Amino acid sequence: MPSRKPAPEISLDIQKLKLRLKQLEPEEQILAGLCFYESLSAGEIAALLQKDIEEVRMMLNTVFSKVLRLHPRKEQMQRVAPDPF
Repeated sequence: MPSRKPAPEISLDIQKLKLRLKQLEPEEQILAGLCFYESLSAGEIAALLQKDIEEVRMMLNTVFSKVLRLHPRKEQMQRVAPDPF
């Protein structure tokens, strides 16, 4: 059986989490509420919002990335590795 890499440890304080949720677009805030607070699946959210499930999954991925800051901002990346062009 192949070994799985452990998930990256995510440490957020509540104030940062609240701030990041407030910074989301209104539609993203609705998605976050349906997913985090109402515990709806992507399929249930898609049916409720009458959207394609793949579209909802991509939108949720964006919400997770913004809230948890899984992807560094472009400015932060440039400080680490400046654009060679």
